[in-house]
Formats: sequence, structure tokens, C-alpha cells
Amino acid sequence: MKKLIILFLFTLFFSLNSFSQSFFVDKTDSQKAGVPVKFEVEQTINRIIKAKLVELGKKVTNDKSEADYIVIPVLIRKSGYAKSAKGYIAFLKTNSGKEVLRSEIEKGMRNAFQGMKNPFVLCFDRIITEQFPTLLPLLN
Repeated sequence: MKKLIILFLFTLFFSLNSFSQSFFVDKTDSQKAGVPVKFEVEQTINRIIKAKLVELGKKVTNDKSEADYIVIPVLIRKSGYAKSAKGYIAFLKTNSGKEVLRSEIEKGMRNAFQGMKNPFVLCFDRIITEQFPTLLPLLN
């Protein structure tokens, strides 16, 4: 009986702790790539990130000071003729500003098979769909 109560309390604490995380999605950092990101493209990237966070049961806030983590899409190479865009997503702790987690670098290139999507959107969409489900539990 005692073990059952301890197990119940541990499960309750773990579930409350995992749902208490909140995220703020910041603007795309494109300084390393040396190219500005269009407003519409940035809004699309942020919308995809927020939708995936909500789908995974995380709280998304519009106030940076209320969030536990800041999510920053980072573009490190612009796309061009026969050259793909490269980027990753960084997770920063709000109170310290230090990077606590980073996704793997992903590529995105405009082509007919992808519906001529923007390479920046393709790059971050791959990270969000393939890496987010395994990255977010690491933040616990």
C-alpha cells in the first residue's frame, strides 16, 4: 500500500511537472546566414512551431517573461541556385538566457516535389515534424 501511494505521488508530480512547461517562440535569427527573412515566412515558421508545441501538449505563451523556455529558429545558410538553406532550432532557458538544447541541423531546398515551398519553411518544418517529439522530453 505504501509503495502504491509513493508511485501515485511520483506519477502525479511527474505529470504536473511536464505540463507546467511554457514556451515562447521568438523571431527567426538569420544573422549567420546574412539574409533577412520575410515577414510572411517568419509567421509561417512560428505558426508551425506553435501548432506542434500545442499538439504535443505544451503551453505556448505570447509573453516572453511568462515562458520557461524560448524557442528560436536559427538560419545558418541561405538558399540559392543549387544550394540548400540550413538551420536549427535552439531552446533557451528564459531566466538565464543560456541554450539548453539544440536540434540537429537540417536542410531545405526549393523543388517541384515539395510544391515549391520556401526553403526556410521546409528546413524548419522537417525539424519540427521529425525532431520535436524526441527533443521536448529532454527538457524535463
